Amino acid sequence: MLNNRLRLEILIVVIATVSISAREGIVDPQAPRIRFDDPVVRAAMTRGMAESPTFRRIVERLAASDLIVYVERHPAGAGADGATQFVGSTPYARYVRIAIDGREAIDTTVGLLGHELRHALELAEAPWVINQESYEALYRSIGRASCGPPRWCFDTKAAVSAGIRVVKELRAARSLRGAAAADE
Repeated sequence: MLNNRLRLEILIVVIATVSISAREGIVDPQAPRIRFDDPVVRAAMTRGMAESPTFRRIVERLAASDLIVYVERHPAGAGADGATQFVGSTPYARYVRIAIDGREAIDTTVGLLGHELRHALELAEAPWVINQESYEALYRSIGRASCGPPRWCFDTKAAVSAGIRVVKELRAARSLRGAAAADE
C-alpha cells in the first residue's frame, strides 16, 4: 500500500500534468472521456456497456461532452458506496472524480457505477458548473441532501433511477443468457 506522502506526490504530478495540458489547450478529442486503470472498474464498464442500454446511453452522452471523468475504486467515505466530486475546470474541459466501493463487477457495483456516471452526466448537462460554488448550487437545486455537515452529500432522482435500471437490465440480460443456454 502506498504511503500518504507517495500518494500526495503522485497526485501533485497528475494535477500539474492536467493543469499544463489544459492551459495549453491540449484535450485530445479522441481520448476517452471516462478514464480508469482499475481492473474491477474496467470489468464493470465492460459489463455495463454490453448488458445495460441505460448504462450505454449515459456513457455515450458523456463521450460527447466536455467532461473528463476519472473513476477510482476505494471507499467513497461518509458512509457512501460511491461519490462524484467536481475537481475543476479549464476553458477546454471540466474534471470530475468518481469513487466507488466494490470488490468485483457484480450487478450492484455496475449499478453503482451507472448511478455515479449519471451524476457526471448531470454535470455535463450543466455547462455553467465551473467551480465548487456552481457545483453546490446545481445539486442544491436538483438534488436532495443525503448526508449532513461537515461534508454535505446530495443525490438525485435521476441518478437513483439510473442505478436501479442498470441493475434490472443486468439481471434481465443474465436471465436471457440462462434461458438461451438451457435451449441449446
